[in-house]
Amino acid sequence: MKRFIKFCIAGGTGAIVNIFIFTILNLSNVNYIFSSFLSFIISATTTYEINASWTFNDRGQKKSKKLWAKFMCICTITLGINLLTLYLSEKFLMPALNNYSFFQKTFEITGFLLKTDILQKITAIYSQCLGIGVATIFNFIGNNFIIFKKKN
Repeated sequence: MKRFIKFCIAGGTGAIVNIFIFTILNLSNVNYIFSSFLSFIISATTTYEINASWTFNDRGQKKSKKLWAKFMCICTITLGINLLTLYLSEKFLMPALNNYSFFQKTFEITGFLLKTDILQKITAIYSQCLGIGVATIFNFIGNNFIIFKKKN
């Protein structure tokens, strides 16, 4: 459990980097899929450094290009999970939520969210957060049991 908490802290740091970069790119009118891809690469490298030197440092793995490449392979799989979740959420979940009267009233009350362009950008950010959450579970499994498995 302690390792998972450390992994989540490292991942949380990566998620902050991811969402920050994604938001900047998205608000700069960069395509949301490309924004997600680029923010993922940068945050995955950040997360690798933290995980290799802190979360899994007791497993006998030394940071190397080979270990980084393996880490990025797992991350690429979880990127696919993240992008699929992002896409499905953006296309189906968020529009469905926007049609419920509770959400419509919330958007009307806040006023500034009535602009469709702003609403789309905000739902893309929420969708990205959901994608990160789903991918985290698979990422931990891959890192704990494959990449940073304990050496005998």
